[in-house]
Amino acid sequence: MPLYKAFAELFPIVQTEILDPLRRALDYWADLERVTKARQVSDRIEHINAFVANMTDFSVTPSQIMLRLDLY
Repeated sequence: MPLYKAFAELFPIVQTEILDPLRRALDYWADLERVTKARQVSDRIEHINAFVANMTDFSVTPSQIMLRLDLY
């Protein structure tokens, strides 16, 4: 980015026409990735909580639970 900044100082239109849209696009994709990862974690937690809440057979061993939840 230093080259772009130096170029933007020489030609101010570069800042408004290229750099600003580029930064907005990068911010958008970074935010989208963060939201997607957070949603995946949230879905995984909901899955685990639902499994534990619905577990009525108390003869299940911890290793069976771990296998069921793909934690191995």
